[in-house]
Amino acid sequence: MRVWINRMLLATAVGLVAFLLAGCGEDRQNSVAVVAGVPPVADLAGRIAGSGIVTRSALPEGRSPHDFSPRPGDVRDIAGARVFLHTGMPFERSVLRALKGGKVKVVDVTQGITRIPLEAGGCDAHRHADDADDHAHDDADALDPHVWLSPENCMVIARNIATALTEVMPERRAEFERNLQSVLAELKKADTEMKERLAPYRGRMFFVHHPAFGYFAAASGLKQHGIELGGREPSPARLAEIIRAARDHQVKTIFVQPQFNPAAARSLAAAIEGQAVELDPLAPDIIANFHRLTDHIERGFRPHVQ
Repeated sequence: MRVWINRMLLATAVGLVAFLLAGCGEDRQNSVAVVAGVPPVADLAGRIAGSGIVTRSALPEGRSPHDFSPRPGDVRDIAGARVFLHTGMPFERSVLRALKGGKVKVVDVTQGITRIPLEAGGCDAHRHADDADDHAHDDADALDPHVWLSPENCMVIARNIATALTEVMPERRAEFERNLQSVLAELKKADTEMKERLAPYRGRMFFVHHPAFGYFAAASGLKQHGIELGGREPSPARLAEIIRAARDHQVKTIFVQPQFNPAAARSLAAAIEGQAVELDPLAPDIIANFHRLTDHIERGFRPHVQ
């Protein structure tokens, strides 16, 4: 009797495992792996894709896209996806070359966005000089690559994502469209709040360590001033120049990004008897980040209204 019971239990266990494995296989067949180059784009893709579709960012959390080099394993993972969404960052360009001839659908989500000039000395020094195609991208590298840092730009990106997903999974068109409209409504709300709250400070300057917020500044009528030059920490002479400019503009808040060494920004904040506040241009929840950026920048201006 005991042997018979043990055999029954074993048969039941084997059947349960087979059932679970079959279910997992079915989930994999019903999902579409979507990889985005940077976290904010991955966030938009996840919102639009909805349930059953796995989305992720190729850029690890906390890493700067300007000095990140994907490993062969990273590229293999991307090549195994159905869709790769990119914005033209240097590390994404190296991935694109590796994906040539593969089956993954490659989508430039910035199509339809008007790029603005990069602040002098910004990200251009981060170019991968060993990439054979870099000379062909000189003009692109003179433009600000942080296109997702504007609600209106994100609306364009969201539409491009929805179009790409619909091309891959046309049977889910209605779901993608519903999700897209929800995302557009949230972005519109963030855009309206940003413009209304920052309108009193139009033309004012805010100081950041790395000049990643050009699109946000342009959309809100502000000006950003970067501390670093071409990825290099400021020299003592440069730091003295920035301190004078900050005092002239009555700046008491210096914004620093978590992907960079905050030492220079904190030194500057101490020199002007102010504070260093973190702003993350790569925060994965892009809509929440627009509200956060608006809040922090407004608070940075509020005590100094003329």
